[in-house]
Amino acid sequence: MRRWLAASLGCLAILALAAACARTPARPTAAPWAPPPPPPLAPAPPPPAAPWPELTAEPLLRVLLARAPQLTLRLLVPHRAADGRQWPAGELAVAAEGENELRVGGQPLSAPLELEPLAEGPTFAWEGAHFAGRLRLARVGPTVALIEVVPLERWLVGVLPVEMHPRWPVEALAAQAIAARSYAAARWQARRDAPWHLVRGTTDVAYGGALPPSPAVAEAVQRTRGQLLVYQGQAILARFHACSGGRTEDSAALWPGATLVDGRTPLAQFMPPREDPDSARGAAGLGWTATHQQWRAVLPLSTIAERLARWSAARPQRPRFGELRQVRIAERQPSGRVARLTIVHRRDGRELHDTMSAQDFRLAVGPTQIRSLWWERLAASAAQGGSLVIEGRGYGHGVGLPQVSAWELARRGMRAEDIIARYYPGATLARLWR
Repeated sequence: MRRWLAASLGCLAILALAAACARTPARPTAAPWAPPPPPPLAPAPPPPAAPWPELTAEPLLRVLLARAPQLTLRLLVPHRAADGRQWPAGELAVAAEGENELRVGGQPLSAPLELEPLAEGPTFAWEGAHFAGRLRLARVGPTVALIEVVPLERWLVGVLPVEMHPRWPVEALAAQAIAARSYAAARWQARRDAPWHLVRGTTDVAYGGALPPSPAVAEAVQRTRGQLLVYQGQAILARFHACSGGRTEDSAALWPGATLVDGRTPLAQFMPPREDPDSARGAAGLGWTATHQQWRAVLPLSTIAERLARWSAARPQRPRFGELRQVRIAERQPSGRVARLTIVHRRDGRELHDTMSAQDFRLAVGPTQIRSLWWERLAASAAQGGSLVIEGRGYGHGVGLPQVSAWELARRGMRAEDIIARYYPGATLARLWR
C-alpha cells in the first residue's frame, strides 16, 4: 500500500512539473545575423548638356558679306542702334578705327555694333544685292566685317535661286533646301562663338540676299521647313556640288579628319563615294553635257603661272612659283580624281619641283575653268606659247548631293526625302522646328 502510494505521488509530481514547464514561455532564439539594408538610391544625375547649342528652334545666322578696312553700304530704311542713335536711309560709310572701334557715318562707336531696321522688307544693300536681316558691324583685326543677322529659313529663300534654277522641279529644290539647311545648322553649332557662322559665296554657300521667291522655291522651303540631316543631336555638314560626272567623291578624300561638332564622329560616314548614273542623264536632259558632264579646258601656262603666284603670295607658308614649265599628276584618289600635282617651274636660275594639292590648284587657277578634279587627260600644248590641256568629268568637288542628278531624279518623280537618303546614308532626316 505504501509502495503504491509513493509511486502515485511520484507520478503526480512528474505530471505537475510537466504542466508547469508547459506554462513557462520558451526563451526566444536569436535570429541569424544579416547586413543592414542599403540606403535608398539617389536619383541618377541627368546627362551633361552637350557643349554645342541644341537645335530646338530656328537659328539666327550671322552671314559674312564682306571684310575691308573701310566700306560703304546703303541703308534702304532708317536704322537704330541699341543706345538710341539713328541713321537715315542712304549711304553709310564704315571704317576700322583704333584697336576695337568703328567710325560709322562719322561717329566713333565700339564694336561690335548691331543696327535694327525701322521698317520691314529689304533693309540694306551691298554690291548690288539687297538684304532683309539686321545689320551687324564687327572688328576682325584691322578690318570691318559686314554681317547680316538673318533667320535660317529666310536665308534659305536667298540660297535656292542661286544654287539651283528657281524653276526646277520642286522636289529637286526641296532636296537642295534640306542639304543647305543642314549645312547652315552645322556651321551654326560649330561656330557659335565666332564673329560669323557662314561666308557668302563659294567658301560656304552661294547666297543672293533678299530675293523674291519663285512659286517652286517658296513651296520647296515651306514644305521642308525645319527638316535637316542630324546624327545624335548634331547637324550634318551636308556638302553639295553641281555635277558628279558619274561618281561622287568620298568626303574624307578632300577633308580628311573632318568630324561632326563632337570632334569624334567622322563626317565621311555620311558622305561616302557612290556610283551616280543619273549624272549623265541629267546633264543630257539639261543640255549641259559639254559643260558639266564632260568638259575640256585649254589654259595658257603664263595665265596659270600668274594665278599661282597671286595665290601663293597671299599664303606665306606655300611655295613661291616662278616660270611655269610643266604640271604633272602626282597622285589620284581611289575615285579617279586627282589628289596631288607636281608643279615644275624655274625660279632664281633653278628648276624646282613643288607639289600641291589638286584642290588648291583648281581654286587658285579658277574653278570655273578647271571644273572638277576628275581629269581623264592632262597634256601640254605648244600653242599660244605653251598651254595646259585638261579633259575632265563633272563640275565641283563631287561630295554629297549632285544638283544635276537631283534634277533628273525629281523629273522622274522621286521625292526630295528619297533623293537626300541616296547621297547621305546613315544620317537621320528630322524636323526640328515648324
